[in-house]
Amino acid sequence: MKRKTKAQIAAERVTWTREAIHADLSAYRGKARRILSPKASCADLLTFYPTTDLHLGMLTWGKETGTSWDLKIASETILRAFGNLLASTPASHTAALIDFGDYLHANDQRNATPTSGHQLDVDGRFPKIIKEAARIRREMIEMALQKHKRVIYRGLPGNHDPEAAQWISLSMALFFERNPRVVIDTAPADFWFYRHGVCMLAANHGHKTRAKLLPAIMAAYEPAMWGATEFRYGFSGHIHHETSGEDGGAIWETLRTPAPRDAFAHQHGYAAGRGLVAITYHSSLGERVRHTEPICKPSRSSPSPRLQQSRA
Repeated sequence: MKRKTKAQIAAERVTWTREAIHADLSAYRGKARRILSPKASCADLLTFYPTTDLHLGMLTWGKETGTSWDLKIASETILRAFGNLLASTPASHTAALIDFGDYLHANDQRNATPTSGHQLDVDGRFPKIIKEAARIRREMIEMALQKHKRVIYRGLPGNHDPEAAQWISLSMALFFERNPRVVIDTAPADFWFYRHGVCMLAANHGHKTRAKLLPAIMAAYEPAMWGATEFRYGFSGHIHHETSGEDGGAIWETLRTPAPRDAFAHQHGYAAGRGLVAITYHSSLGERVRHTEPICKPSRSSPSPRLQQSRA
């Protein structure tokens, strides 16, 4: 019998994982609960809730890295931080929940980065991780529906999860397919572009291109949107810390992650603050207000925000 190549074995593993995920999530198709729409909102406002490099499924040992982290701690910490942000933001009509990539720490059950093959420390089997990752994203969307009349979600691929990010988006599209207030963008492209009045927003993970190049990419890829807008903002992650600048007619930023350092980052001396941010834009005035939610250390003492009772 002919021996299988490494590429064939890898392809089979991805197929097995995909089938397991599809079987696990298909039962939830169209089962989104009905959440009451907020009574008041400002049509001119859009609140941008970016997340990047959550690395769900990552496992760290506090004695080695300074912070213990697993799937349960990550879930509690992220949902609590997101709930705090929601409580702080204005009653904008639209919420854009955009994930910049590396939402999952591992792309499949090999538990290694797809390109370099760097071995990763993970908390359990991959189907378990992606099921919890889908639950966290579902709860974030449902929480946003309590505050905003319309919710947009887009998950971009990162260097850790180029395929898994698409599966999360597709599972959200299935779950919310009967909810007219939710827009799940399942486009597979590495870049996200959006126009809100005279504001242009763009996002990319950042492992293939530098954030400083985003203004030029925005103008080249979306010239009509660029020409029709006055305020332009580009965002990326990947480097896990904050940087910003203004070039060629747009402001660019890299954002922090809420996740702590893993063993690899700790060994190489990487250090950056942790947190989430929410930015509200006016359709004719640009950025109006920004809220930050710093994350100092994980805690199991505070419960995750609860959803309101749904109406049948």
